[in-house]
Amino acid sequence: MARVGVGILTCNRLDSFRKCLESLPSGDIHALVIVNDGQAYAESAYQFRHTPRVIQNEQNLGVCKAKNIALQALLDAGSEYIFLIEDDIVVRRADVFAKYIDASRVTGIEHFSFGFHGPANKGGVSHGTPQPRMQVRYNDDVAICLNAACVGAFCFYTRHCLEQVGLLDERFYQAFDHVEHTYRIAKAGLTTPYWWFADIADSWEYLDEVACSEESSVIRFKDPQQWRDNLKSAARYFREKHGYLPAWEGAVPDLGQPDVLRQLKTLHDSARAAKAGAR
Repeated sequence: MARVGVGILTCNRLDSFRKCLESLPSGDIHALVIVNDGQAYAESAYQFRHTPRVIQNEQNLGVCKAKNIALQALLDAGSEYIFLIEDDIVVRRADVFAKYIDASRVTGIEHFSFGFHGPANKGGVSHGTPQPRMQVRYNDDVAICLNAACVGAFCFYTRHCLEQVGLLDERFYQAFDHVEHTYRIAKAGLTTPYWWFADIADSWEYLDEVACSEESSVIRFKDPQQWRDNLKSAARYFREKHGYLPAWEGAVPDLGQPDVLRQLKTLHDSARAAKAGAR
């Protein structure tokens, strides 16, 4: 059995956190870590079918550091496949973890992001219809979609991916942290190119949002001006580090579909070679 690690990040959203926690499948979880980056909840809030490890930050550290705390805890627990979930995501189908793991094993893609939290991959419309850039089918059970926007509310990583690329860069504060991390994973050849962010096909049938990110974001609404300043600061650091902005004019170049398909073939070939070597 795969050693599945699940990390939940929560911050001052008790109701949505409970919905997220209670939606997790009853089985298939080897390690469950909850990082609370806000006000402490009552002990009863963490009651679940699994016994979670609860990490209460003494002060708000920001989502990037909170995610790294969860990722490191799951790596330390020996997890092979890691799911990082923000507290405004709910699971709709019990086989969601198996679906992502199977997709990774078949495609060779070691990092997926659920693309349909918020409006970015829905034509810019909150609660709109999902609009992936492309879909690719591998067999009767595995298909993926590629999205134009990188969304970080539900992410899948292999252990190998995190060990090779490392964790999130904590110089990013409340903006572009998961985007830059995904870019590094793409540059390492472990996922699809930037602007073609990988997800399983029909992922909206497996996952849902408690509320659209435009409606529920603690970061965005606590101090809108600070949120805008965070975006500008993070974008400047992204350019210092990679030579491009993460979006807008001067952003990372968008590769054409032929290059994307070549990368998918390379990843798929690597997955098949790994399977053959394991026999």
